[in-house]
Order: sequence, then structure tokens, then C-alpha cells
Amino acid sequence: MATIPPITELLNEIDTSLSNLPINLTAQSAGGDVFEAYVFGLVVDAAENEGGVIDFRNRDGSVPTHLIFRTSPAHLYSSAQNYSYARIQFPHIAMLEVHLGVYVSGKSQLIHEADVVVLTAAEGSLSRTNSVPPRSR
Repeated sequence: MATIPPITELLNEIDTSLSNLPINLTAQSAGGDVFEAYVFGLVVDAAENEGGVIDFRNRDGSVPTHLIFRTSPAHLYSSAQNYSYARIQFPHIAMLEVHLGVYVSGKSQLIHEADVVVLTAAEGSLSRTNSVPPRSR
């Protein structure tokens, strides 16, 4: 049986993956929240390893000086806080976004929580502009 690394080790890995930008999670944060941020960091690392150019944005489009992650599921368009996300640009591919803890609309039109989701920037923009959950594909 695998053991789960201590939260402090996960936080160190997250710092490395996210360009050492400070995050709103600490050693006192819930383990599940830290693990989701860790997986977010793995997605960012994988994209970068495949030649993607990574940058970060807040919900309002500003460049963050620290990252704010959701600690409970919410709509991508929620303005409760200026939540942060990663943008990934690959050559010849539409810009992508990576978000934590957002609701998505499934094929059945039911709303589902996605702990970590990668979607096109166009879908993210549509969600923020029209206050609708991003569609699954």
C-alpha cells in the first residue's frame, strides 16, 4: 500500500511546479485541497515538459502575484474570490486553461465537480462571460 507524502512535501512540490508563486494553501489546509493543487501542478509540469508555455491568470484576467485556489467546488465564473488558473499554449493548438474545483456540465446536462479540469480558453471565456458551467467533451 502506498503512503501519502506529508502535506509539507506536497506543498514544496507545488511551489516548484508553479514557478514558486505563493499559494493560499498551507500546512494547515485540508489534505484533499493540497492534493488537488499537487495534481494541478503535475498537469502544468506535464504540459511544460511537452513544450507548452505556461502562464497564470486570475478570474479577472490579471496576472497573479500569488495564486488563489478553490478549497470547495464552485462555478468557474464565481467571483467570490479572484481565483487563479494556469494557461497553456502549445504551438498550433488553441490556448488551454487548467482550473481547480469547478463545476462542469456533463453530456446529460447535469452538473459535475471536476477536481482538476483542462479546457480550451474559449470555453473558459464563455463560462466567465455568460455565467454558465463549462461543457464537458
